[in-house]
Amino acid sequence: MDTYINVCRSDKEFFKLWNGYMHDINMRRIMPIKELPKVCIKFTYDCANELKNMRENFLMHLLTLTEYSLLSTNDLCIAMQEFDKNQSNLT
Repeated sequence: MDTYINVCRSDKEFFKLWNGYMHDINMRRIMPIKELPKVCIKFTYDCANELKNMRENFLMHLLTLTEYSLLSTNDLCIAMQEFDKNQSNLT
């Protein structure tokens, strides 16, 4: 990820975090796509500290997943609500 020059630093940081999180999950078992909404929400809990100041990155990622029909718009809204709730609990 560091070798990409046309990707901003915050996007690189977000995707390193996301890819590492997904790698850890997939090392334990294969995750079916239908579990992706739950994984997105769990990600907001498990990585709350690291996700500070990455709201826009997370939202853009969820929008992309929605665009490819991997999340519903309802799943996106729920994940963002959980993200905001977790971030407010940190302060």
